[in-house]
Amino acid sequence: MRGTVTRRDFLKFSCTAFAVIAIMPSAVLASEPGIPVLMYHDIGNRTDEYYTVSPALFAAQMEWLYSNGFRAILPSEAGALNEAEAGRSVIITFDDGLASFMEFAFPLLREYDFKAVMNIVAAYMGTAMENGWGKPLLSWDECRHLDASGLVEFGCHTYDLHAFTRSAASVSIGDLKKDLKKFREVYRKELGKDPEILAWPYDLRNDRAIEAAKQAGFKYIFTSKPGRLSASGPYDAISRMNVNNEYDMAALRRLMKGM
Repeated sequence: MRGTVTRRDFLKFSCTAFAVIAIMPSAVLASEPGIPVLMYHDIGNRTDEYYTVSPALFAAQMEWLYSNGFRAILPSEAGALNEAEAGRSVIITFDDGLASFMEFAFPLLREYDFKAVMNIVAAYMGTAMENGWGKPLLSWDECRHLDASGLVEFGCHTYDLHAFTRSAASVSIGDLKKDLKKFREVYRKELGKDPEILAWPYDLRNDRAIEAAKQAGFKYIFTSKPGRLSASGPYDAISRMNVNNEYDMAALRRLMKGM
């Protein structure tokens, strides 16, 4: 696919001094407990968008993780890890369901055998969200293809509550329950199973929303609050670090080292 950055492509142009330093394995990784959770949105060449990371930077980050022995896992796998295994694990998440994932992220995840979570807004699949910069979203056919790979698990980013004025924290509890129920119905129809993951749009939530999500059957609930996930949980408020073009390789190394 044109524009796709593969590992081989990246390693070809990574022979400059800066790039070599960027992916060079670290001698020692510190042992702050917990699993780092990365939150991505879009991958593209726009440098003026807060939620975008360039293809080259994303490739460098994945190469660094791979070269340093990290394993990208799904949330459901975290509870079975011992302390040493958790220290070499990372959870990679994407929010919104943007189609750039198919071109720039999935080919690299497949090469590294990295797993990832993609949180989707079900009402807009195959189109574009009104407040999503007009960028195309994955289609359900693409979701089925990714799901069949065994590397991508899809989570709920609500059915249609991805707006500041209409969010999990602003609508009535009845409307929230209807939204989550609708999401589960569509998800089950399209992917043939029940969703277990939810990520709050803009991290807009409250205690009632969290309880409604758990009652609806969501086991792993992501926030946008920086932090790490303990292998033993809790799993109803999983912290994540937002990654964009401002989050350079030095910042990634600090996060993975627990600094």
